[in-house]
Amino acid sequence: MNPYEKNLVTSIKPITTAQEALHRALISLYAREPFYRISVKELSVKAAVARTTFYAYYQNTDELLVEIENTLVFNITEHCKHFMHNPCSCESDLLFFEDMLIYIRTNKDVLYTLLVSQPDLRFIEKWKNAIKYHFWERLFRERSAINSGLILEIVASEAIGAFTYWLENTEDVDVSNVNKIIIAQLHALDFIG
Repeated sequence: MNPYEKNLVTSIKPITTAQEALHRALISLYAREPFYRISVKELSVKAAVARTTFYAYYQNTDELLVEIENTLVFNITEHCKHFMHNPCSCESDLLFFEDMLIYIRTNKDVLYTLLVSQPDLRFIEKWKNAIKYHFWERLFRERSAINSGLILEIVASEAIGAFTYWLENTEDVDVSNVNKIIIAQLHALDFIG
């Protein structure tokens, strides 16, 4: 069994239009100010919903942020499911970075906020766990390795670091060369032939 599955966000509840508005409003405010300064009143005004509507769904703003984090991680996990079911056998099998950029471009505002503007360590850990889950399936389901946990931590940390760097420096990154870097590292670790 995949050891990263127990901490994986495996489902999310459908959200209403009001909740969507609250999601957008929180990210918009959070991009400009520290989380602790965002009040339910300010959030409700920005989302154009009543405070009672906010409290119908959430006890506090942190609960809303957790829902946003979980939604993102769940969607990332779903987006990458096709990636994890095939073993790494050659370079053409590993287009992880390019594939993730599709998702990141679609969700650039929220990811920029959570990775660059106001780094959200809880979200980053959840995303790293999802990356470890996917790479464990590809690299270690069929074979064990010494220091597999450390290897997966390095891979996940490097991936998040690369995505963060790309968000900050979109024009300076040649995406086609990034996969060559990733493949070279996996060759060095003897995970692809």
